[in-house]
Amino acid sequence: MSRRIKLIATDLDGTLVRSDGTVSPRTVAALDSAEQAGIHVVYVTGRPPRWMAPVVDVTKRHNTAICSNGAQLYDCATGELIQEFALGQEVALKVASILREHFPDVRFAAERGLEFVSEKDFVPGWEPEDRGRFGSSYRSIDEAIDRPVAKLLARTPDPESSPRPLKLQDAQDLVGHFATVTYSISFGLLEVSAIGVDKASGLRTQAEMLGIEASEVMAFGDMPNDIPMLKWAGHSYAMENAHRLAKEAARFGAESNDNDGVAKEIETLLGL
Repeated sequence: MSRRIKLIATDLDGTLVRSDGTVSPRTVAALDSAEQAGIHVVYVTGRPPRWMAPVVDVTKRHNTAICSNGAQLYDCATGELIQEFALGQEVALKVASILREHFPDVRFAAERGLEFVSEKDFVPGWEPEDRGRFGSSYRSIDEAIDRPVAKLLARTPDPESSPRPLKLQDAQDLVGHFATVTYSISFGLLEVSAIGVDKASGLRTQAEMLGIEASEVMAFGDMPNDIPMLKWAGHSYAMENAHRLAKEAARFGAESNDNDGVAKEIETLLGL
């Protein structure tokens, strides 16, 4: 199969990255071996560009990354956006208005270019100190969305205690006909992109730039936001720790992220 694979596309969190936030030496070595064999390695992640440095620094991979669920093509070497498939300002505000009408306690944030903006009482789900470290600012959502955004984030403050927590199916029913709604983490944070923008569209764009077809792509993922990519790639793998829907979308299974599942499949591919 190695002769047929020209591109390896991998999600990061829950897939390539271990639960403790590290990337194992075995995984770094496997990625190196793949590139030495002439296979392109591309990160396809829900992470915004500003969260790429820890992985890039460890793996020494400074090529293009597909960030924000396909909305941003990011040059890891220069720190610049190559291309952005943005959610229009009017559409983003319409999404926020409709969701707030049905879920009054929902709060919003947005990935806007290379910065993060949010409402003052938006609860991201990650540690509070991380918000400052990653450069968050605190504004009303109308102030934040004064231009197109890469990704709109929506979350009820406490999904477990909220009388009506915002869920994926509810959001898809309300706004799915004019925006793409998904999620990549399990604490009730929904991610909204432009219609037709997802990990598959971003990966397809990158593959076309390289003259590579879907049948020549090996892809790895673990969450619902990976489903479009797993369905598009000719050789797709869901991790052992993956969400049930991701496993249903993938053609094959891999060991968990904590057991170097991606590395082991690359080693098998290369006959190592």
